[in-house]
Amino acid sequence: MGHYQLVSQLPAGYEFLEDLDVEVLADRLNVKRLTLINKTALVQYLEELAQLEQTARYYNADEVHRQAVLQALDRAREVLAQKHAQAEVNRALENLRLSQEALNGLPTDVLALVLELEAYTDQVQQAAYYNAESDLQIAYRTLVRTAQLLLSKENLPQVEVNQVLADVQAARRALNGQATDLSQLTAEVSAQLSVQSSPVYYNGSESSRQSYDAAVTAAQALLGQGTVSQAQASQALAAVEAAKSALDGQVTDLSQLTAEVSAQLSVQSIPAYYNGSESSRQSYDAAVTAAQALLGQGTVSQAQASQALAAVEAAKSALDGQVTERSVLESAVRTAGLLRQTDARYLNASETVKQAYARAFAQAQAGLAAEVLSQVQVDQLLAALLEAQEGLDGRSSVKLEEEMLLPDKGEKGEAVSQTDPPRKTMLPARKFIVSKGGVSLYRAPIQAVSWSSSEGTLPKTASRSNPMVLWLGFVSGLLSVFVFFQKRRN
Repeated sequence: MGHYQLVSQLPAGYEFLEDLDVEVLADRLNVKRLTLINKTALVQYLEELAQLEQTARYYNADEVHRQAVLQALDRAREVLAQKHAQAEVNRALENLRLSQEALNGLPTDVLALVLELEAYTDQVQQAAYYNAESDLQIAYRTLVRTAQLLLSKENLPQVEVNQVLADVQAARRALNGQATDLSQLTAEVSAQLSVQSSPVYYNGSESSRQSYDAAVTAAQALLGQGTVSQAQASQALAAVEAAKSALDGQVTDLSQLTAEVSAQLSVQSIPAYYNGSESSRQSYDAAVTAAQALLGQGTVSQAQASQALAAVEAAKSALDGQVTERSVLESAVRTAGLLRQTDARYLNASETVKQAYARAFAQAQAGLAAEVLSQVQVDQLLAALLEAQEGLDGRSSVKLEEEMLLPDKGEKGEAVSQTDPPRKTMLPARKFIVSKGGVSLYRAPIQAVSWSSSEGTLPKTASRSNPMVLWLGFVSGLLSVFVFFQKRRN
């Protein structure tokens, strides 16, 4: 008398095939027939195959067997989820077991892919790679990275490994690089010394020379590497050529330096040189010699030429010689000429002394006639002339007295008359000693010279001239010498 729902408490994996709805009728025997279905074996097998798809046996099997297993799994799950007769449950279980056992997948073999990836390091050192087109290099590197990531994947199917391996190998074989041509770069590096010996380099600006040297140094370092790509070689070659083209030196102008060296003889013939100090002349000669040596070199930079020119010009400007003072020698020569004609010291001198004096006189005249006469030569000629003059040993034929007083103006203060008889007059001689500091004077032993009061008569000398005029000229010359050397010393 009514409908009822039966409640069953069966163990897991068991179920009734029929519905548990029961209709109870009055005055009847109400009977409900139930069929017990056992699915425990199917449940247990499905649990065992839960990770089947993560095994190499599955994902490395061929497609047919993998599809059969998938279909069997789907049917078994359907039978487990719905009410089916025991025979159907058994068939689903058996079908699943057979399809699983038919799987033919093997463990994934990654050895070939690993070897291919290990060869990548060597491959990129080959010209085939680093001289290949850029897009081919990128494709090869990309596939290698993809393969490396794939190897880190769990449950890696063989088919994926095989595909990636094939792709990497194909990309490697597609690399089209050729051997690097280093001939041009090597030639430019070898030409460095030649470039450095040309004016465009050694007369170039510091920055341009540094840039060129840096470019060549970088190229040399590149050539020393084991691996050089064509792109690197071309880039280094372009850098060297650009730096060489940027060298801004001009041909060295040696005209001024050559002119200064050629003017050496001219300079040496002017008083500033030959009357200059020893140190200034040595400095000038050394500067010219250095400039001559520089001009004899094969390579001379503008800086070297300018430096040598400045040194010569500075040394020339430092020459401190003055115009030769000839007046004293000229006066002495004039006096000597008069002495040779009128003075008994010469006229009555011995022949040897006369010749020595004549040589000194002739040398002094020749020196004065010379176009170039240094102050040292003037001093030497003057000293020689004075020394020869002091050596004259001629004496007057008139008897000389040891000492002769000047015309009478003695104790009584008497004046000498113009009509008095001739007196013997003594002039004190002076001896000149020429030294670096000038001329020193000292009084020599008194020598007496006599003359007549009659004008123009030199007694007993066979010469007719006024002795006073002679002595005045001689003393005048000596005073000129003294004044000159005093000025030089001051």
